[in-house]
Amino acid sequence: MERRKLVRDRLTYPIQGISVILALIYLSPFVSSLLNYAAFLMCMYRLMKYDERVFSVDYCCLISVATVFALPGGFSLVVVLSLLAEFWFVVRDGAVLDSAMAVLFLLVCYLMLRIQSSVSGFVLCVSQLLIFHRMLSFADTQTILLDIGAFVLSVLTSSVYALVFRKTSAMTAIVGREVLAYYGSSLTRFQGLFRDPNYYMSLVIMAIVLLTLLYFKKYISKALFSAGIVCMFFFGALTYSKTFLFLICLYWGLCFFYLLRARRYIFAAAFSVGTVVLAIILFIGMFFVLPIGLESLIKMALPEQDLVVNLLGGVIRICVFLGYILAVSQLKEIRRVFQYHGAEHKTIHCYEHGLELTPENARSFPRLHVRCGTAFLIMVMIIAILVYTIIPLNLLIEGWGISGPAAFALLIVVRIALMPLIAGISYEITVKWAGSHPENPLVRIVLWPGMQMQRLTTNEPDDSMLECAIEAMRLVLDREKEELQNATN
Repeated sequence: MERRKLVRDRLTYPIQGISVILALIYLSPFVSSLLNYAAFLMCMYRLMKYDERVFSVDYCCLISVATVFALPGGFSLVVVLSLLAEFWFVVRDGAVLDSAMAVLFLLVCYLMLRIQSSVSGFVLCVSQLLIFHRMLSFADTQTILLDIGAFVLSVLTSSVYALVFRKTSAMTAIVGREVLAYYGSSLTRFQGLFRDPNYYMSLVIMAIVLLTLLYFKKYISKALFSAGIVCMFFFGALTYSKTFLFLICLYWGLCFFYLLRARRYIFAAAFSVGTVVLAIILFIGMFFVLPIGLESLIKMALPEQDLVVNLLGGVIRICVFLGYILAVSQLKEIRRVFQYHGAEHKTIHCYEHGLELTPENARSFPRLHVRCGTAFLIMVMIIAILVYTIIPLNLLIEGWGISGPAAFALLIVVRIALMPLIAGISYEITVKWAGSHPENPLVRIVLWPGMQMQRLTTNEPDDSMLECAIEAMRLVLDREKEELQNATN
């Protein structure tokens, strides 16, 4: 708390002026665009009167209203202000050619190649890079805190403002019509005060990360942090962005590792529970919501073709699973996990053939196994295709008179409810029947997809991994002997 008080005591930022500027900007869509010119003149006055530190905070306040703070043609005055500010600081204070400026030059060259004909986008990116370079060149702890606080508060304020006036004609004229959340939906993607919901979503993610940083460094209270995070998550969810979910998962993982490193184990445990919940949500999104959404699109294109739709839906689920496995297999840590997976299979083969459990004996066996969980998962997806084809869920829901988002949600719930049945059938086929008759030609045909899938989920292990798998196997065998002796006694 002393740290936060010290920052407040040193606060010299002239907040009244920027408050008036933002008020003029927020009023301009409903009163007159002339208010933007008045706000711009006030920004120029502050630019010449104060130093870079004050301007950096002003700039962080204006980022989230860049689309509203614009000329009648749509060109943002934030861009003009950025370029004028950079020119002013160079003329007044001089420019220093350092490594940061060299990196900036390379970034500008990259932008020229990427943006090509989009002049306004190029100017915006270059002006932001110039300003960020200038801000970083004199950054101190208090300035950074002021910049972060101004940015987060500005994003939150502009989001509330955009949500309140979301459906007004004045707001639509500035940011355009919101795009549909998904094809055929009545829901639309919230985009704040921007024309692109993904760009707005990136600002929300940035605000979430910066809020967390302030909290971990003990610059804000737990109540303020909790309220800010809840609001930001709410606005991020309104964007209906898949990238938002991915970035939140990444953010969650980084927070977890930070808490472990800081030895804040209670918070880490809470994050672990949250991680499990988030993983379940992500699993449902990837393997239920996404495939069903794509199936709905296919059904619109192929009405009265339920068999084809179900088959294509099954193919989509398998493709999503394959894509997920291929993606995670690129991670070094996961490749090592897959090596341990291969060591486990080799050890089981060695035990089932009655040989002594040694790395030399286990190494000679294949890394694929008929009772692998990977083969079980593939069988689950195949059985799901058959079950969803036999049980006409779409027709039943339509017969009940349910349509729109309610029908979509009910279809997800029913398919999740059918998972125990599908998993039970798959278990009987993969583990009970196929595991007991591995040499049966029909078993080999049925399990062939799952066996091929294991080529992705297993890698050749080294001797240390085989030793680890063998030791684990011996512990299991000793435990079984002990339980058997207790049962006979």
